[in-house]
Amino acid sequence: MNKLIKKFVVSFLTLLIIFSGGLFLGGCSPRDEILRIYVPGEYIDDPIIHGSIEDEIQGFENWYKERTGKNITVVKKEFDTNETMYTMIATKKQDFDIICPSDYMVERLKKEGLLVKVNSEIMAEIKQNILGENNENQSFVDLVQNSFDPEFEYTCPYMWGTMGIMYYYNDDLDNKELIDYADNQKSSWKSLFDVNERKIYMKDSERDSYTVALFNYYYEQLKEASTNQEGIPFSDFSNDNYQTLLNKIFILGDNFDEKIEYARKTLTEQKKYVYDYESDEGKDDLLTSKGSQGYYGMFWSCDAGYIMADFSGDEPVYNENFRYLVPEEGSNVWVDSFCISKYAGNKSAAELFMLYMTDSEVAFNCMDYTGCTSSVYQATVDYYDYLMPEDLTDLTDEDYDTIFYECSDAFKSNYLSLMFPHKDIEIGDYYIKSPLERCGIMRDLGTKANDDLLKMWTNLRRYTPN
Repeated sequence: MNKLIKKFVVSFLTLLIIFSGGLFLGGCSPRDEILRIYVPGEYIDDPIIHGSIEDEIQGFENWYKERTGKNITVVKKEFDTNETMYTMIATKKQDFDIICPSDYMVERLKKEGLLVKVNSEIMAEIKQNILGENNENQSFVDLVQNSFDPEFEYTCPYMWGTMGIMYYYNDDLDNKELIDYADNQKSSWKSLFDVNERKIYMKDSERDSYTVALFNYYYEQLKEASTNQEGIPFSDFSNDNYQTLLNKIFILGDNFDEKIEYARKTLTEQKKYVYDYESDEGKDDLLTSKGSQGYYGMFWSCDAGYIMADFSGDEPVYNENFRYLVPEEGSNVWVDSFCISKYAGNKSAAELFMLYMTDSEVAFNCMDYTGCTSSVYQATVDYYDYLMPEDLTDLTDEDYDTIFYECSDAFKSNYLSLMFPHKDIEIGDYYIKSPLERCGIMRDLGTKANDDLLKMWTNLRRYTPN
């Protein structure tokens, strides 16, 4: 199988499906022959679902036929934010079988009785695929079970990563001193607020923006708590004081009224410098021209992966001038998971879809397509080895691996750190420690706080600065 899924295949396949009537089967086929999935944009390549025209990728529909002897047609719809997805399920009660919410939204949906448990036997297989043959991925499973799915019975984790700052570096890629200096200018969330030009991107998400504002709110305390015995700030993240403060950013905690008022004021003052509140289009802006013009901002690591590695052509193109940083004071680690909605019309097919998506080869291709970190342990191992093969003697100039291998050390270390946030990365003179020690996971804040956040965000988005 060709390990790189070419994105140009998607448009052709989509047209093929439309003209064959594939997308309209929902109106005439029995419901048990349809699987309706609702996922973020550019999150699952169509060949993964339908198979490629060259039969390079089997596709879920073919796999399902082989396993059950029955036909299935996958109908995919995309959403931009967790809150959009929540409205479709909680308010409009749409009968999607598979949905793909983030951590805090999983917790909310579960509290409100909008998710159903996965068959325990299938879930055992899913969990083992994620863990790895010798349970090497236990720390990731612990992250899931310590936050939004304690018994590991509602979710199939799909992709995960961090939230950080993306910018364009326009100087010498071989000069570490210049790169370190440029990184230092964007090393804190403060760089999104202490500005004087309208060149900032923020996520069109009340929860993400609120979180970033809270890192400002707690900045001095986080700095003090992370100062090591030699007096170096942001060096000791393992101590209880730092971890307690970090946790306060992601849970309801105390003083919520004070914190949301601080966020409202801070984000309102920032708005005059925000070029766009984006959900997905910001990464394309940076790729076209905005990046080289000095625009930068808050992006998820999957956005960074999309920007830094372009697989749309015959060969991958690595955009080495882009840099992605997890701010020094701390950040968010996000986990997106497949879940089965309360209103699912085809639960059995949904469970098999979850199992299929944790096959290591399928997960590898999904990781390659999305620019995110797969939850499947073996897929991450294979993908790292693919990018950084230990033995180069059998590779030819046409191998994709060598294209990455020949990139600058500055780029390779930065790209590997965002794709493998659980690993310490050392390439040449560059050493990047895993950021997970200074990252927390978002939790549901409860009905009243969620409503207050939405109200704050709605008013902010309506506000026009002078």
